[in-house]
Amino acid sequence: MVILEITTAPTASVNIQDPYPSEGEFAERIPPNSTRIFTLLDSQFDRVQGQLDNLVTAGLITYTALDGPASQVSNDSDAVGTNLTDALNNLLYGYAAGSRVLHVDGARTLSYVPDGTPQRPYLKIQDAVDSITDESYNKKYIVRVAPSTYDENVVLKRHVYLSGGGFGANYSVIINPSAGGIALSIPYRESYIHGIGAITDSAVPTDAGIKIFDDGGGLGNHETFLMNFLARSTDAGHALWVDTNPFGEAAIGIEAAIDGGPNGLAAYLDGGGFIFFVGGMGSQKNGFKLVNGAFLMAGAEAGINASETDPTAWCIDAENSFVVLLGTMLSGYNGIDAKIGTTLWLNKACNLGGFSGIPIRTAVGSLTILGNVGISGGGTAMGGWQISGNIAIAQDSTQGFGTTGTGGPDQRPTTTSSVVPIGFKWFATDLSLGVQPGVWLTWNGGAWVDTAGGVHP
Repeated sequence: MVILEITTAPTASVNIQDPYPSEGEFAERIPPNSTRIFTLLDSQFDRVQGQLDNLVTAGLITYTALDGPASQVSNDSDAVGTNLTDALNNLLYGYAAGSRVLHVDGARTLSYVPDGTPQRPYLKIQDAVDSITDESYNKKYIVRVAPSTYDENVVLKRHVYLSGGGFGANYSVIINPSAGGIALSIPYRESYIHGIGAITDSAVPTDAGIKIFDDGGGLGNHETFLMNFLARSTDAGHALWVDTNPFGEAAIGIEAAIDGGPNGLAAYLDGGGFIFFVGGMGSQKNGFKLVNGAFLMAGAEAGINASETDPTAWCIDAENSFVVLLGTMLSGYNGIDAKIGTTLWLNKACNLGGFSGIPIRTAVGSLTILGNVGISGGGTAMGGWQISGNIAIAQDSTQGFGTTGTGGPDQRPTTTSSVVPIGFKWFATDLSLGVQPGVWLTWNGGAWVDTAGGVHP
């Protein structure tokens, strides 16, 4: 056993999930500036240690791990009385007694009646999922998929965990339906995938590599987790599609690879929520598009990229949605387009760089909050910015916005013929604007004016 103490930084909550939650159901969300103590199995700690170390590197947590009392049984599941078969299965496959493993092998020649055993695996992933009829919170299933390319459309169930085992770029389990549609559909709640690649080659915009959907089953006990996965589009379909979730929950991706095609989106969030911490999102055209109250949170060691040559491409295009970027790297032709009703919050050493076009464009009726953000590039007027919405700039966010304090050019937002700024509140440490921190400035058509009538051209 391991006694684990985790302390979070004041800036953000963190999520920690055991890749095999059937063994002890360890999935925790820890709020900011908090300390929590957990007792984990040795095997659980081994599986989450990589997540913990990444969070430490990102400055989000500190932790200590001490040896605790010995586990009660040899399979380290804390299930007293587990027999030898269950103990060996747990050590080999990572599931607790009472759960069941079904096997799929698309490379096998069918000369038997499949039953999901290693000797008689299913040839199709969906056949294995459809054979499950008694899944529940207390009885979970793992579908272990052997390396192959699976030409099918897979719809997962709650309490079913799909495991392919690929790591990094070596995704040996690929779901790629030749008939189009959604390659892999996953419920919002209580599902899990690991080491799976899902690809759409479809020219239909409503097709996708992975779609996360509301299955109508109501609230669950925990969100869906996607670990070490690939979602890819090679044409106009979405690589990742997160559909409307009436309960405000978010799917959580860790070690994500999301690759958008030349004619579509890398990720489309239609009223749904998606959180990812480690991994990259790249696109031959557009990155994330958020509509209808969608929520996106990207943390440390996450990158969002769009086309660097297409003037119409944006890393993030959000309308009536909420975007939080904490230590996230963005690059592409254009950065973030915050349309009406959007709240944009960038913090924790977030870096937006390399833009040929517009780093950030804000619309009337939007709110942008910046803190400790480095911004560079911009080939248009206003230092690359186009500001029409309200914006607050926190300490240490002067790069690319406002004077640098070292003789660099003044990059305060000005106006263009098509965009008229509403105003912003200046909190920068550099006071070369001639106003005190916290003064509200509005645009009068030719200069920034403070509330006392002072003009700052």
